[in-house]
Amino acid sequence: LLAAWFDKKHESRTDLLDEVLDRVHFAPPPVGQPRRTEMNDRALIRHGMVCNEIGLWHDRRGESEAAREWFGRPVEFGKPDPVVALNYAETTARVGKTDAALTFLDEQIAKFPGHAKLVSKRAEIQLQSGNSESATKGLAALFEKGFRDDAQFAGYIDMLCEKGDTTAA
Repeated sequence: LLAAWFDKKHESRTDLLDEVLDRVHFAPPPVGQPRRTEMNDRALIRHGMVCNEIGLWHDRRGESEAAREWFGRPVEFGKPDPVVALNYAETTARVGKTDAALTFLDEQIAKFPGHAKLVSKRAEIQLQSGNSESATKGLAALFEKGFRDDAQFAGYIDMLCEKGDTTAA
């Protein structure tokens, strides 16, 4: 805009334009992550969405630890939504921290009561960690409440069959 104004007013006097532009200074960009206190709720939600997208990018590349770190940033700011919480829990379990994933899911289930996917993810991680009894109970309660997820339902039926409970299956 300045160059256009200059071109219109001072034909071919680039020395004046150079002098003006030499006086323009920009503040250095902030270093590091934004601080929680500097962000309102709307900014926190946007920040969480961006972090989630970066985490998904890493996850698609098979970089679970990096994905977990990015999914964890909105968690650190205290403003995760259920989708980010699911992604964080899943990658936490994938990097071998199933106890931490289950503890985290317990906290999130308390924050988002009635969110069936969180409960379902908890049962899935319980199953992965060898606690099929708790996983079976958790899924049974979900299905009794009307939860419908074909993959989870098929997994639940498989668990029942493995336990020999074909009648329930």
